[in-house]
Amino acid sequence: MYCLENGVSNAAKSLVSCAEGMGELSPSDAKIAVESLQNVMEYIEVTQLRGGVAGKDFRYYPMWKALQARAGKVLLKVHKPEKAPIPEFNDLDLDF
Repeated sequence: MYCLENGVSNAAKSLVSCAEGMGELSPSDAKIAVESLQNVMEYIEVTQLRGGVAGKDFRYYPMWKALQARAGKVLLKVHKPEKAPIPEFNDLDLDF
């Protein structure tokens, strides 16, 4: 994340690729991986995808969109949502 914050956008692809290759993680390591993947997804959304194709270089937009999807897929694999909810989730937030 340090590299992403300092403008090295290639670090996003490296982070996602490394996360894809991870095996079983301990709960504490999984928590770190989840936070990193969430940050990468947010970085991609804010810096590369926000504003749609019209506001970005249309040649790279699909690549960033696919990378964000890969990060989401790995996030689900690492977090294992079927075991326990993400701690920040609050059922009361869904009530209207």
